[in-house]
Amino acid sequence: MLDFKPSTYSMEKVKSGSSWHIELEPTVKIIEEVSCRYPDLKIVGFKLEYKVSREELIKRAQEELMKIRAFLIVANDLSEIEEESHPAYLINQKGDIKEFKGTKMELAREIFDEIEEGVIHCFM
Repeated sequence: MLDFKPSTYSMEKVKSGSSWHIELEPTVKIIEEVSCRYPDLKIVGFKLEYKVSREELIKRAQEELMKIRAFLIVANDLSEIEEESHPAYLINQKGDIKEFKGTKMELAREIFDEIEEGVIHCFM
């Protein structure tokens, strides 16, 4: 889902060579809707920012965690992501912050491990 959508749509073909002026409006945050409707669901949110300090990235991720009542937030800075490097911070409901450095595939495994560990603790 995109964060924004065009505020108006043209029902006609726009001729090539003509200029466009597009006004955007925010879309509904689906993750917030899901969180409200299914409060027991283990939601993993993602917070992608661009060129922010570590402290600011974590602060924004913690705010998102509280806002959507997520189980886990994965926060990263787009300016630090490279082809084979996908650094991130994993922040859970307890406030634990785990710094991750590795590939995108390794990050996916780490997220899955966090979910698995959280689910196991629910049953203990």
